Amino acid sequence: MLNQSNRFVMLLCCALVLMAQMATTLYLPALPQVASELAISRHYAELSISLFVIGAALPVIYWGHAAEKYGRKRSLSMALMVFITASLVLYFTQSVESLLIARVIQGIGAGGAAIIARIIVRDHWHGDHLTQKLSLLSMAFIAALGIGQFIGSLLAQYHDWRVGFLLLSSIAACSLFAITQLQLNGPTQSDPKAPKSTASYVQIVKDRGFLIPCVQGGLGFATIVTLQEVSPFIFDHDLQLSGQLFGFFGLAIGMTYFLGSLYVKRNVTKIGSQQLMNRGAAIILTGALFMLMIWLLSESLQSQILIGCYLALYLLIIFGQAVIFPNSMSLAASNSSHSGAYSIALCGFLQQSMAGVAAALAVGADHSHSWTYWVAMMGVVIFGLGFTKKAQKACLT
Repeated sequence: MLNQSNRFVMLLCCALVLMAQMATTLYLPALPQVASELAISRHYAELSISLFVIGAALPVIYWGHAAEKYGRKRSLSMALMVFITASLVLYFTQSVESLLIARVIQGIGAGGAAIIARIIVRDHWHGDHLTQKLSLLSMAFIAALGIGQFIGSLLAQYHDWRVGFLLLSSIAACSLFAITQLQLNGPTQSDPKAPKSTASYVQIVKDRGFLIPCVQGGLGFATIVTLQEVSPFIFDHDLQLSGQLFGFFGLAIGMTYFLGSLYVKRNVTKIGSQQLMNRGAAIILTGALFMLMIWLLSESLQSQILIGCYLALYLLIIFGQAVIFPNSMSLAASNSSHSGAYSIALCGFLQQSMAGVAAALAVGADHSHSWTYWVAMMGVVIFGLGFTKKAQKACLT
């Protein structure tokens, strides 16, 4: 009975991560259409991605504190209601102002749902088993990357891109109902004696064992957000590829992330989280440096070669991040002596913030493809951080 309950908990957490990530990927293929329909520039269309990521990052620490003080169910319910409200506003939006404001609010709700989902997983599993379960969350992330981008391309081509926000609202509403039926570990009601969160966060961030894998995972996430933000316009303007092909490429992205997550799931208990982190970092560095090289040589390359190299290197970076991400959060949480809610929330905040800053910088990228320099620099830092601490394996508890 306990195993069955845990399976339902895991299913709910996967649905929450799917919903949060699809708020970007379902909308991503429509960016050129959004710019045209609302009569806004590419800058503002891309900014709607950046603001969502920043909105998801800013209140993450609050969500962690709320989950610890008021319980997982109450905090998660609040996050889902914020997300549903913003998604419905986006369905009816007709101006750039309402688009950008609603995207920030939607990000706040999505960030809360996703981080509380990870806190719930941390409540139920630990050590390398935690890494295995976080890799399952990565598979939900996969579905959002692949299926979300594919469905979004179909909506943009054959229907209305706004319908995607109704779909997201439906997933959130089903999740809201599901949490009333489940028994969750961790605090379930208000605890007035809960420790001060500020002191806990300061102590956690001073721990190198927590901070280094957290930063590696955050920079890996930043590379993915940067690629996501610029890719619709690269497909449309630079590579002269159709929106339908962009949707099918989303399926390839999803399959690649799935293979990376499967690799983690099968090997983490054999070789350990830290060793997998090092391998993922090397993969991202390789992909990022070659990505920079092909854009520096883009004017001298045949279009077919440029397209093939760009797509292959994009997928290589995706695979590297699929290996890094669950291990980074598992190591950060396992190496922290503080509450799982606080460590997971702080990790999520730092990683989302890095991704948001990278996305905002990518908005300013012009046709010289300056974003490739940011991706390359992040790859170097991710790889270099692997040499700053001794390899270790998250312990089973």
